[in-house]
Amino acid sequence: MYGSLTGAPSGPSAAHLFAKEIRYTGFWLGNWFFRAPRREVGDTLSYLARLVSDGELSVPVEATYRLEDYQKALAHAQTTQRGGKVLFTFD
Repeated sequence: MYGSLTGAPSGPSAAHLFAKEIRYTGFWLGNWFFRAPRREVGDTLSYLARLVSDGELSVPVEATYRLEDYQKALAHAQTTQRGGKVLFTFD
């Protein structure tokens, strides 16, 4: 469930799923990168890059860190209540 990335409860209860005999399948992006054909990955990344370039898709950035502050950046990235990406800056 996408909501599980935030640490917040999300989705239907297990009782609801079992009572209705609903199958629930997860998706892990890392697995897809390794299993999908290289061309499909490349095409998908190109499509997403176009959406970002056109302003149709945005990725919120919560904080940026200099590389020497990697320990702070890692600690921040591991928190569950973030509102965006934690990135490194290279000046």
